[in-house]
Amino acid sequence: MIAAFSLHLVKNGPLTKDIGRLLNRGEEVRLVADYNGDSVTQADAERQVAQAELFVNTIDAQVIGATK
Repeated sequence: MIAAFSLHLVKNGPLTKDIGRLLNRGEEVRLVADYNGDSVTQADAERQVAQAELFVNTIDAQVIGATK
């Protein structure tokens, strides 16, 4: 799903590679926490929340807003 997201929305726009990286980084952190059993620090969690907010706001403005 992430690969399809990148192919259709990042590779040729409308989203930047930086926004695509936010999704990839969130997935990496989730995989580490879920499958390696490693803890996520408070600072990492707060950073992920801030990046998720940026990601959602960007999707809303550039993808959903563009279809209205």
